[in-house]
Amino acid sequence: MRHPAPIRRQLLVSWIAVTALLSAVIVATHVTAARREVRRLSSALTERTITEMELRLGGFFAPVEDELAHLQSHGASGLLDLERVDEAIDLLAPMFARHRQIRAVLVADERGRELRLTRHGDGWTARETRVEDGAAARREPRGSAEHDGYDPRQRPWYRQAMAGSDADARWTEPYPFFETGDPGITASARFERGDGLARVVAIDVTLVDISTFTMALRPTQGGRAMVLTEGLALVGLPGDPGLASPESRRAALLSPPEAIDVAFIADAVHALETAEDSGPSRFRSSGAPWWSAATLYELSPERRLWIIALVPEADLLGDRTRRRSLIAATVIGAFAIAVGVAFRLARRISEPIEALVRQSERIRQGDLGPGEIVPARVAEVEALVHAQEEMRSALQALWKIEADLSVARDIQRDTFPECLPTLPGFEIDAWLEPAEQTAGDSYDVIGYRRGPEPHTVQLTAGEAERAVLLMADATGHGIGPALSATQVRSMLRMAVRTGEPLANIVRHLNDQLHEDLGSGRFVTAWLGELDAATGTLRSFSAGQAPVLVW
Repeated sequence: MRHPAPIRRQLLVSWIAVTALLSAVIVATHVTAARREVRRLSSALTERTITEMELRLGGFFAPVEDELAHLQSHGASGLLDLERVDEAIDLLAPMFARHRQIRAVLVADERGRELRLTRHGDGWTARETRVEDGAAARREPRGSAEHDGYDPRQRPWYRQAMAGSDADARWTEPYPFFETGDPGITASARFERGDGLARVVAIDVTLVDISTFTMALRPTQGGRAMVLTEGLALVGLPGDPGLASPESRRAALLSPPEAIDVAFIADAVHALETAEDSGPSRFRSSGAPWWSAATLYELSPERRLWIIALVPEADLLGDRTRRRSLIAATVIGAFAIAVGVAFRLARRISEPIEALVRQSERIRQGDLGPGEIVPARVAEVEALVHAQEEMRSALQALWKIEADLSVARDIQRDTFPECLPTLPGFEIDAWLEPAEQTAGDSYDVIGYRRGPEPHTVQLTAGEAERAVLLMADATGHGIGPALSATQVRSMLRMAVRTGEPLANIVRHLNDQLHEDLGSGRFVTAWLGELDAATGTLRSFSAGQAPVLVW
């Protein structure tokens, strides 16, 4: 069976539960709002970073495409003649000064001839290639030839330009350059000048130059940006201490993300591969949460690059971390205060109730005297205290009435005859059980003998000559009717002592009761006189039901 808990515990538990629930709601609301704010900020920052990256890539690649278009035009006009190398060099060399990102400029034709100008620091070198009878000879202009098996027609930039159905510029898939081995990408375009011989002009850009600005770009203090091919090979590295040295950067370029010892790169690419929508994605790297967003940047119809912007969630939170700690501390402090208030309130309500319980137990045990003063500062509890005090006073009064009734009952019982007189030839017995402590029912058997003087009698509880019998019932219940019944008995005994005939006694009794009893109150009675000598019984019925005689 489940036992009821004390009110103090119930109040305390309820208050703490409500406070905890409110605290949880506040924390949940804050966390939800913070997550929405973090997602909004991550979206804004990564979108801004991607836009900046697109502008920078456009500023990086667009001049190359413009120069390539100019070279196409010059070539179609006959200004890029591989038979007139010096004139071609004079046309190509100024591009290095105009655009720092250009690493090499190449012109080749379908007979295997090529002219290449390559940047070296602030200067450049030129190299000429001619393929004759299947063997390639390469030399500096006006220098000696060397044979290394190089054929420009087999290079990716040449084959891609020649494979196209138009003369638009095309970008190669990133690849290692033949001479230096540096990872790079080449823009190339085909042109003709009316002699039936197809030619290709190309411009090399190293990926190290792309990484220069991707490593410097920081969306936030810890943010990163990187560029990958559609096949997810790195072409623009993010800033990270693990990629600080030129050797580490060179080794990382064109490598798959999982091959690089920088955890967030592979984790970000995995988030890109598993993203369900185009919005910012949240992922974890080395236990810390990050946000990433990605978009495809189109170099040419057949070549696109992934731009990925990364932001650590800690950067997005910023002051929000401190604010979250402040809110957490505030909630904890408020919860502690609420618990203290709950203890105080529970005590304020429970202490008077507990005192009332003690008072009730004392009253239950019959102690109806004034008890301890119960202070109450709650209106309902104060009303309960007053109600209990009124109940105690009422019970005390009832207890007194009960005591008085007990005395009245004893007095009434004492008026009944302790022993009945005996009449020769008769047996007399009597019994009375009141319904309450006192009642309006009464009886008497008055034995007497004639006295020596005329009209005198002597009452006796022993052997008698005659006996006056009484059964009386006063209206109502309780002490009032008991008094009336006792009054009838007393008047009857006094009247019998006078020696008056029973008829006179009855008449006088009736007259006296008529004067004494108020309106609506009366006494019914049966009176009889039993004469042992004659064996006769004379009786009067004053409103009583018929008496059984046998």
